[in-house]
Amino acid sequence: MCEKYWKIPKNRRNKLFYPRASFEHEPPLKIDSERLKNYDTAMMKLAELNILAHRLPDVTRFLKAYVVKEALLSSAIEGIHTTLFEFYTQELSSSTINKDTQLIINYTQALDLALEMVQKQGLPIVSKVILAMHKNLWKSAPTSPRI
Repeated sequence: MCEKYWKIPKNRRNKLFYPRASFEHEPPLKIDSERLKNYDTAMMKLAELNILAHRLPDVTRFLKAYVVKEALLSSAIEGIHTTLFEFYTQELSSSTINKDTQLIINYTQALDLALEMVQKQGLPIVSKVILAMHKNLWKSAPTSPRI
């Protein structure tokens, strides 16, 4: 199977490999009328989303709501449970923040930090960005690992 995608000289099979110029699709990609229709529908929906994005006064605020929702849903898988209400009212509350809510706050701040590092500072997504996200994720968490 390796021979199919990689051109390896026989005398150097275990040392080097040279990728071929292109990969063949198996089975070959067939664009039938149903796939073309689905593609057209997807492109129309993306165009509608693009139009709506230009109408919003602040796109980042709009996207932030989806980031928070995704943080809540993905954290629920790990047993971290909080609500949108708790997330948005934590700054107004005089009591201590729930540890689950704090983790969600850290999660969203870590994503914001990574976006800033990639977009504004021009860094690629490398270990520096990932470590900065991880440090931000666990800051002020109840059981923070040592970084």
